[in-house]
Amino acid sequence: MPTEEYVQEHLDRGTDRLGLQVYPEPDGVADAPVVVVWPAMGVRARYYRPLAASLRRAGLAPVVVDLRGTGASTPTPSRSSRYGYADLAADIGAVQEALKPRLDGRRRLVLGHSLGGQAALLHEALRPGDSTVDGVVLVAVGLP
Repeated sequence: MPTEEYVQEHLDRGTDRLGLQVYPEPDGVADAPVVVVWPAMGVRARYYRPLAASLRRAGLAPVVVDLRGTGASTPTPSRSSRYGYADLAADIGAVQEALKPRLDGRRRLVLGHSLGGQAALLHEALRPGDSTVDGVVLVAVGLP
């Protein structure tokens, strides 16, 4: 299956940074809904390339983010790493804010796989009445 090319971008988060794979807009779809994909723990954004290609064919504009410590994101996991759920949830909002110029006037969806879905829901739960997304899609997310 051919995979789509993307532009690798980065978002600084203090001493850490997040890697974002921004895929081209889908062909022939003006103001396509944007889907930001948040991976499972330890899964690199590049794993989702076939999914991103399918989303584009369906008329959506995908962005796939590497969680902290994975793929193009930092820091490298170690015993000195001290980030947790609160940081991951804040990363959701930071990415939405960084993408805001591309998102204004468009539908905004978050697709969270496992830990990515947990972080997305935590972000939304911490912002009652002030959501940054129009919909959340969850894949294999275990919640207490």
